[in-house]
Amino acid sequence: MPKLSKSDYQFWVLICRILFIPVLFFELWAIARGNILMEIISKPLLMTILLSVFYFATRAIPSSSKQWIIVALVFSLLGDVFLLFTKDFVNAFTAGLTAFLITQITYMLAFNRAARKYKGHHILFFYPWLVVVLPAYGLLLLWQLFAGLGDMLLPIVIYSIFLLLMVLAALNLGVKRKIWKLPLGAILFLFSDSLLAIGHFTQMLDNYPVQFLVMLLYGSGQYLIIEGMLYVNIILYKN
Repeated sequence: MPKLSKSDYQFWVLICRILFIPVLFFELWAIARGNILMEIISKPLLMTILLSVFYFATRAIPSSSKQWIIVALVFSLLGDVFLLFTKDFVNAFTAGLTAFLITQITYMLAFNRAARKYKGHHILFFYPWLVVVLPAYGLLLLWQLFAGLGDMLLPIVIYSIFLLLMVLAALNLGVKRKIWKLPLGAILFLFSDSLLAIGHFTQMLDNYPVQFLVMLLYGSGQYLIIEGMLYVNIILYKN
């Protein structure tokens, strides 16, 4: 099957931006106003838009990585829904954490599968300092959260490991193909989850400013990841 054209990629990116950005702003407005009903409406729409656009844009491409992206977006949507009800249901945060753990694993698999299709050195060949920086970031975050984790220590450690591995996989693919939006999106996702954890397990940050910044980073990160994977699947796809 021949590659789709650059105009196809530009068309789907435009559609994604037209649909996604207004809903993201609406979600941020709902958070700022403390309007829970509006959040319940707008938050699930974000991943629904990304999932729908990615599915229809890549439906004719038999790429192995796209299947994992679709799974990641489905579990992102589930995680978003669970986290909407952390104040109402005791296990909602754990369910959301589990859903996003599957998201990190499937994103990592998608990035690794895509990276194998293209020649190039591993990310650590270019930036060996990442061996120190990423684990150090994870350890620093866990140290900051430690006092409030309690029984959640092991789940958070496991989640942190896969989150950092996902970021490393995104950096690896981005360096190989100069896809800067993909690794940038993964890094924003990392920062979003870090702030969410700090806001949930400590009393250092006020609730609504944290929620606003978390959603801004999360929404932007997810969008950039999907735009990067649209580029991979439409422009760079090879049989």
